[in-house]
Amino acid sequence: MRRKSLSTGLLILLVIGSLLVGYVQLTGQDPYRLIRENLSDFGEVYKQIANSYVREVDPESLMVAGIKGMVSQLDPYSSFFKKRQIDQLRIETTGRYGGLGISIAIKDDYPTVIAPFEGTPAEKVGLQAGDRIIRIEGKSTKGEPIEDVAEKLRGEPETTVTITILREGLDEPIDYTITREIIELRAVSYSDEVADGIGYIRLSRFSEGAGEEIEEALRGLKEKGIKGIILDLRGNPGGLLTEAVSVADRFLKRGRVIVFTKGRIEGQNRKYYSEKDPIIPEEIPMVVLVDGASASASEIVAGAIQESDRGLIVGTPTFGKGCVQTVIALSETSALKLTTAYYYTPSGRCINKEDHGQDKSQVFRTAGGRIIYGGGGITPDVEVKAWELNNLIVELLRKRMFFSFAVHYAALHPNIGRDFDVNYQVLSEFRSFLKEKGFDYKMEGESYLDSLESIVRQENYGQQVETTLQKLREELWEKKEEDFQRNEDFIRMAIRREVASRLWGQRARIEAGFPEDAQLHQAIEILKDPGRYAQEMGLVARSDGD
Repeated sequence: MRRKSLSTGLLILLVIGSLLVGYVQLTGQDPYRLIRENLSDFGEVYKQIANSYVREVDPESLMVAGIKGMVSQLDPYSSFFKKRQIDQLRIETTGRYGGLGISIAIKDDYPTVIAPFEGTPAEKVGLQAGDRIIRIEGKSTKGEPIEDVAEKLRGEPETTVTITILREGLDEPIDYTITREIIELRAVSYSDEVADGIGYIRLSRFSEGAGEEIEEALRGLKEKGIKGIILDLRGNPGGLLTEAVSVADRFLKRGRVIVFTKGRIEGQNRKYYSEKDPIIPEEIPMVVLVDGASASASEIVAGAIQESDRGLIVGTPTFGKGCVQTVIALSETSALKLTTAYYYTPSGRCINKEDHGQDKSQVFRTAGGRIIYGGGGITPDVEVKAWELNNLIVELLRKRMFFSFAVHYAALHPNIGRDFDVNYQVLSEFRSFLKEKGFDYKMEGESYLDSLESIVRQENYGQQVETTLQKLREELWEKKEEDFQRNEDFIRMAIRREVASRLWGQRARIEAGFPEDAQLHQAIEILKDPGRYAQEMGLVARSDGD
């Protein structure tokens, strides 16, 4: 225990030291004296708690809490990692790990397969979406945290793991002994034509190799003779700065500024330029789709495309996470992820909204002179709202009711064809399924009615008041019925998407969402209308003066 305590104490020293060095550079104070004084205070508090607190405490946990307390004072993105989190970060950045190749989530206290990845051991042995993993190596998984389950399923390639699953429609559990392999998570999750002459690429993450995957996708679409290209960055949380630069480089002329960084330390100030020729000609019109979940590296790419006038940004404003994060290894089992700089678009807009977002009244200009505004994040050139998710849809998604129904429906209808659609009969089955599962949700103001009913019962206000409340409750149920009908389009899409995913995989899931995707349809319309595209790009207004 003493060795662990000493090791963690050294981490405290490293964290405090890294924070104070920059401070003293600004103030001119003696850094070593400040470090000594702060460590003395910290050490004395640590000693008093460890020795004298009313209950015995774990010294290492106490020290880690101290580190996390310091880091929490910085920004939402700096953080202190232990080994499990380091391993997860490595998977996110490299896109590689040893395992089975499944996405899992906890459902009804058990880890449940959301989807097996194409070409992985999980798919090869026949695991299916909805399979409930009830045992791993003979030990029950009930109530286990998702992190513990994932750790048991992952491992060195060529090693095996035995899992026991329950599958809807089968009476008995099934044992699978699966050999782990290196799983490579592709950054490009979809690439094809979505309309005549319109290519579409969905980029899900900026992990290692994202730029190369984008190039591969672009070359494939180029061979098909596309006349317009859509890059979908919606829901993409970001990733590696190097891959953001690499992706943007595939679209821009050589020598364009893609992004620059500015930090407190001079070494963090750097400009990144495009170094290649674009894969597809710049005269081919381009749209980048973004939304509120497009962050970090996604915003770098969107900003570079917008400000170089290479394409239009369509969708809703992006998240506004413009932090350069440096991962500092502190020991073999711990690391510090520290914000060391901010990202800026070529015109000088700060991407980061948190504290450093610029006033929306500040005006910037693209390379061609179009006016754009600051304020953090990237504001679309053409704003198109996505689905408005009310309480009903939020709860259906949160409780994975669409997923659960798809598993149930596929088990009852094993011969569903690719032309499957959600008709009245399917909707009726879905509603019966919700009723059977006891699904309910709270409408706006319903919690107040619950409280009022409770008070009336406790205070015995009489039958008349109770009757009035009962009428209000009945009206509420009628409103919930109307709520379901108002959201039928989304419900149909969500069921179709989950059934497609369950039966035919991720590609089919993505395609199942196309018919109701208003942002995608707007992008296609713009690309098919040269006049409108030129107008949105400002080309018509500039042509007389050029």
